[in-house]
Amino acid sequence: MIKVDFSKIDGRGVFATQKVDVGTELVCDVMLFENDNKHLIKWSYPWSKTHFSFCVGFGSFFNHNDTPNVKIKSIDKEKLTKTFVVIKEVNKGDELFLNYGKNKI
Repeated sequence: MIKVDFSKIDGRGVFATQKVDVGTELVCDVMLFENDNKHLIKWSYPWSKTHFSFCVGFGSFFNHNDTPNVKIKSIDKEKLTKTFVVIKEVNKGDELFLNYGKNKI
């Protein structure tokens, strides 16, 4: 239902390959890195005082928007997953956006 593709906003982004309803959950796996790894930090999320997380697949390709259509719902530190949830209906071809400020866990 989603894919990573080139974005007019910045580099690559996450796009809907079909209509995606409000409440749809998108789950991605997470890899952990120590905070001193500067190569991936741009596409990462805080995890703990000593580590940050890098979402495998689509999770690290969301672009920012002040009025996002996706937000982070939860993280599972045992399964190493991050769940995003659609908060506004997304049509086929639309880009999915996060707000990097308030939604970052």
